[in-house]
Amino acid sequence: MPSRRAYLGSLIAGGFVGLAGCSDAGSVSGNWPRTGYDDGNTSDVTHWDGPGATLGEAWRTEIPDGGYHSTPAVADGNLYLGYGSGRGAGSPAEVGIRVLDAATGEMIRDIPVSTYRGDRLSETLYRDSIVASDGAVYVLSFDGVYSYEPDGEERWYCSIDGSPNRTNQRAGHPVVVDGVVYAPTASVTEATDGVEGLLAIDDDSGDVLWRYEVPSDADQGWTFSAAFADELVYVSILDQGVVAINATAGDVEWRRNAPVYGPPTVVDGRLFASLHFGAESGIVGVDAKTGDELWFREGPGERLNREIAAANGNIYCREQLHDVVCRDGESGEERWRYSEAESVSVGRPVVTDNALYVGADLGGDRDAGVLCLDPETGDRIGFIGLSTNAGIRGMLAASAERLFLNASNGLVFGLDACSVDVGGHCLY
Repeated sequence: MPSRRAYLGSLIAGGFVGLAGCSDAGSVSGNWPRTGYDDGNTSDVTHWDGPGATLGEAWRTEIPDGGYHSTPAVADGNLYLGYGSGRGAGSPAEVGIRVLDAATGEMIRDIPVSTYRGDRLSETLYRDSIVASDGAVYVLSFDGVYSYEPDGEERWYCSIDGSPNRTNQRAGHPVVVDGVVYAPTASVTEATDGVEGLLAIDDDSGDVLWRYEVPSDADQGWTFSAAFADELVYVSILDQGVVAINATAGDVEWRRNAPVYGPPTVVDGRLFASLHFGAESGIVGVDAKTGDELWFREGPGERLNREIAAANGNIYCREQLHDVVCRDGESGEERWRYSEAESVSVGRPVVTDNALYVGADLGGDRDAGVLCLDPETGDRIGFIGLSTNAGIRGMLAASAERLFLNASNGLVFGLDACSVDVGGHCLY
């Protein structure tokens, strides 16, 4: 019986129709600095073609314990992932940054960030917070915000007076604009006397320029990943609302009270945020300059940390745990809904010129991976099954020609255009 490689070679030699070309295996161009790609958290990379609808696995690698919460960042051919490793009795717990070659998946280095030697056991030593911007890397650990050179040399550290805790707030990405790092505390102060809020940090020195403090009477009041647009920095506060802050002075421009359960997305003068009302959930669209409500839509079932993408005048996100929904950004009206997945990742979809990618589980063995939909119609145009549970908490990033998935099972995948596509199935 001929080998798989020999069989595929015979297909190619015989001119078998429907074989798709692939990108250069060593080519990774374009950067993905942070969750949501840009300062507004949109995940809009419609200026890229991306890897297309039929994906192939370029590489896979394992990451340390606690790294499966990390959204990858891509800069200058490197892939950055944060982790907060578990520990045995009496042993320290480490927070670090794993640096991979984005083309091959090979490990370049580990950057040690902080070590916890106390008695508190927690899964949240590390917040999903990696940012790679302007030649530096940033991360929020349980004890503060750190900045590093790409080679691992520490640039500065800004203490937050936090500690490990058991909150289910997982993400706290800073946004870096014009030499200032706007960093949420993202619940790391929950078990200390530290104040929950947002810090504006000088990127040269690590000094705090100003601090926004969540009111002390707020129940929980944890802050989510920040967004920035038109000289305003935006932060969602769990169960409290969204605040717009003057980026220079730190003064509050407006506050919109609402039961917010996710980070803001800002684009074209509008802000979108996920809401939660017990068994019901919703999305609100507000004027980004004034905070005035533009529209509100609600429906059954959602969970903490849902993230919203925005592109082509639309917004895209998960609803009811298993649907992918597209809504008109101006009116909130539903444009399409994909309902054939068993579960969909809370992570923000990635939107390229001709495809929308989202982590999903379609049920069955190896039916968890990355789902590819037509962003205009919601039709399924591709899917790559990777392994059981790979897509449930899958965090995605992209380059101009490749997709990266940090799965929920300790694996990271590099995905590109399939080398040999026969009838919509990747053979090689």
